[in-house]
Amino acid sequence: MGLVEDAPHRDVTYKVIGLAMAVHNDLGPGHREVVYHRALESKCRDDAVFFASEPCVSVEMDDGAVQKVGQETRLTPYPFIR
Repeated sequence: MGLVEDAPHRDVTYKVIGLAMAVHNDLGPGHREVVYHRALESKCRDDAVFFASEPCVSVEMDDGAVQKVGQETRLTPYPFIR
């Protein structure tokens, strides 16, 4: 099954899925999530794909409370300075 023909941002979706598959092919299974996360960040930077690493999102809980999850970040194709 391929991508949905009328999906929004189809070209970006295709590119990101391809990068994620390349990371998996490079690293194989069994690593912690952070290893794949950093490898995908690196692939995105190498391909100049703008991204937000761990963006802050609001999550509504079952009781109606809203929690902020993640970190405030900027879109960047460049290496992070930590």
